Amino acid sequence: MYCEKCRHLFEEEGICPYCKSDQIRKVEDQDRVYLTAADPEALGFIRENFKKEKIELEIAERSRKTFDSPYVKEEFAPQSDLYVDWADYERAETVLAKTFEELREMEEMPKPKRLAVQIVSIILFIAAIAVVVFAADAIANFVKSLFTK
Repeated sequence: MYCEKCRHLFEEEGICPYCKSDQIRKVEDQDRVYLTAADPEALGFIRENFKKEKIELEIAERSRKTFDSPYVKEEFAPQSDLYVDWADYERAETVLAKTFEELREMEEMPKPKRLAVQIVSIILFIAAIAVVVFAADAIANFVKSLFTK
C-alpha cells in the first residue's frame, strides 16, 4: 500500500503506520515513494551514484534539530528524506545498498594501517615541535648576537 500523505510504502491495509493517515491506495508507477533518509555526507555519494544510474532522486531536507542537553549545545546536521519513482524503486534500492557498502568500506580502516597512521602522526607532531623550538632558539641567539660585542 502507498500513503499519499507521507509517501511511504507498507504491507497492511487500513491506516498508514508512519503518519496515521487514511489516504492510502495501491502504488502506481508514477508515484514518488520514500526510499530512505541520509545525512549530508552520505547524500553526496548517493546523489552521484544515482546520477550514474540515471535514477531521478527527489531530496526533501528535514529541519535542524537542536540537541537539548545541559552539557551539549549544538545543532545536528539535518537528514534528508529521499524519494524515487515507484518504477525505479528496485533499482534504487540496489544502488543505495551498493552506495552504503562503499561508504562502510571507506570508513573501516584496517587496524595495522590505523596504527601506522597514528605512529606517523605522532612522529610528525614531535618533529614539528622540535623545528619550532630550534627555530626559536636560533632567532634568540641571532638577536642576542646583535647586541653583544
